[in-house]
Amino acid sequence: MKKSTSLLASTLAIFALVALPAAAHAVASNLTTVAVTIDDATPTSMAQDDVVDVVTHGPIAQFGSAQHILYTSWSTQSLQLQASGAYNAANNPNGLTYPEGWVLEYSTDGTNWSTSAPGDLTTVIAVRAKGDVSTKGRGVFETTTEAEPITTGTDFASSGGGDGYNVAFGNGILLNMYHHDTASAKIICKKLDGTDCATPLRTKTGYQTNHASSLYFDKSNNRVYGFVYRSSDGHYGVLCQDYSDVAAVVDCPTVFTDLSNGFLNANGYQGFGSSSQDGDVLWSIDGYNAKLMCFDMDTTGGDECDGGNNGFDVGTGGFWGSGFYHGRVTAAAGKVFFTIDDVMGCFDPDTQALCGSSTPIDIGSNAQSNVSRHPPVPVNNTSGDFFATCDINSRLCIDAAGATVTIPAALNTYWTANVPNGYIAGQNAQQWATTNNKFYYGGVQTADFWSKDLLCYDFQTEAACAGFNGAGRGITDFYTANVDPDNPGCVWVNQHSGRIIPLNAQTGEIGCSSGEAVVELPYSGVVPRMGCDSDGRVISWEDIQLNLNGLSPNDVAISIYDDNGAAVSSWQDLDVDSTGYLDISGLTVAESSTTPSIQIVGLNGATIEELQAITGTVTFEAGEPEMCFGLRAVTNCPDDAINNPAVPDVPPGIIEGSSITFPKNGSREVGSKQRITVAGTNSGNLCAASAWSAFVPTLAATGFDAGSVALGGFAVLGVGLGAAVYTARRRSVR
Repeated sequence: MKKSTSLLASTLAIFALVALPAAAHAVASNLTTVAVTIDDATPTSMAQDDVVDVVTHGPIAQFGSAQHILYTSWSTQSLQLQASGAYNAANNPNGLTYPEGWVLEYSTDGTNWSTSAPGDLTTVIAVRAKGDVSTKGRGVFETTTEAEPITTGTDFASSGGGDGYNVAFGNGILLNMYHHDTASAKIICKKLDGTDCATPLRTKTGYQTNHASSLYFDKSNNRVYGFVYRSSDGHYGVLCQDYSDVAAVVDCPTVFTDLSNGFLNANGYQGFGSSSQDGDVLWSIDGYNAKLMCFDMDTTGGDECDGGNNGFDVGTGGFWGSGFYHGRVTAAAGKVFFTIDDVMGCFDPDTQALCGSSTPIDIGSNAQSNVSRHPPVPVNNTSGDFFATCDINSRLCIDAAGATVTIPAALNTYWTANVPNGYIAGQNAQQWATTNNKFYYGGVQTADFWSKDLLCYDFQTEAACAGFNGAGRGITDFYTANVDPDNPGCVWVNQHSGRIIPLNAQTGEIGCSSGEAVVELPYSGVVPRMGCDSDGRVISWEDIQLNLNGLSPNDVAISIYDDNGAAVSSWQDLDVDSTGYLDISGLTVAESSTTPSIQIVGLNGATIEELQAITGTVTFEAGEPEMCFGLRAVTNCPDDAINNPAVPDVPPGIIEGSSITFPKNGSREVGSKQRITVAGTNSGNLCAASAWSAFVPTLAATGFDAGSVALGGFAVLGVGLGAAVYTARRRSVR
């Protein structure tokens, strides 16, 4: 199965622990622990300005549906929270790490809690993280997710330097090639979420690219093709690279197909124009020699087109006047429409001659100026059928017979009011896109010459596309609009900055859904991180249980992909049993990674809407909940006389971690805590230290409430050194 272009989100429904053997249900030996380090070592004391790293580990102790809370408190006379908010290596390196999807709260009095930290962090006495769980034992989790289509990645940045031009659509990847690159041909690869491919940049020396360096991907063999200039002899042709293994990209058997003698010159790479695709056939134009170039991907390795299609003479050539700046092609309606010098014409590949023995028409002498040369635009009538191609600047049009026809009045009016950017069209071809009888192009020229939005015209309604707004989408310097024929609901914009932006073809909003009959259970819903270290996100796999909601088990298959988007061998197109169950205990974390994508593929005509109704429950072993953050050693005594002691004097540091599970069935809550003290420096001269303690009820005489098991059906954690276990009647929901 090919890697899906679909990206979906899941709504996290529940976390659950899977049952352990019966003997383990009554008492679990592990308790809540709080561990501290200074400079990665267990401290015997602390001094002013030491950073005390804290890890509170709290196992879930309740069977069934519950809420679990991790608390950490400290002595404010000697310790202060370093920062608020979630940890982010780049933007908040001192933030707090806590279970994914849980809520973080702060308190200044131990009674009132808020998700917003106070402005003065010295007033914070405790933090807590809480989330809903459903437990059956310890250490193995069960997550249920509902798949629902959302957007692709919101934007992409080209790797390295330079800027890309068009977008080529592979099997789960996007490619683009730097333009006007005189050093080499460079191909950038991105996954659909915007992250780098395993080979983010492929460089081929000995070739150069023009201003409209477009790529075309053949999904049947994972090869990508692009028109280039060969530096050694100035010839124009097609470069081929094989992306069958994205981690090890190689040359195709024929790396370069020579199509034209070109122009050996320091600026020879600018002697050919734009390019266009018609099925398996790629077209471009050698503007210097005024000849069409034709390449057929549907041959062994790809090759020059048969017959006289490659090298057909289309008029008067030249370099600056008729090279890149005026050489344009558009393949439409089985014909090839071209511009060269100051004319526009139509070529028929079937007859290998000009359409209907026509003569190219004059599109105006100012077409030879260094502006206003978009590729000819294919225009449909209100019935959705091909009408003609039109030159935007002159507003002249020719039909499929090469005969002159009048531009539709409504389109002419629209372009008059929303003038396409002729300057960037002349400099960089500014490629438009068409899909579903709609025409997408860069907006009007702004003061810095660039288009900064995407416009849409509907050929059937002869007006601006209803409900579409391409303004304010982060477009700063538009080059091309691109549509994947396998996903026409998405328009991809590439630009001078190298930033690619996917826009919904109906609304213009950033991000697109796939439309394919494939849904995904992404890792954020399948394996939410519970511990502070992502390595413990998943330790081993158990099974997948699908709720098919009316679909037959014969209508779906499951495929698993690793965190690089690569298919996991032997875990593709797997059948579920009659109940929707699949055993995945043989899948190793080394194969899947800790953040895999689980895809559900529709078979036998299953629709995307039917697949969206499926829920999937995945069972796996993982690390238990943790909260990690840093405290800074300070002296904050209430007595002003000793509030500014000599460095490094500081009172002792008291830190307490608590973990409490609150069952939602009305039975008793269970928890444990641990308190540790780190000696201060010259603390005998300073104030005493004290820390708030989370409320837990009184212990039973045995150290745990034996009645809890019978009444509540949950595990009670055994008493260990330095920790205590508590049970209580259910209180109000936190």
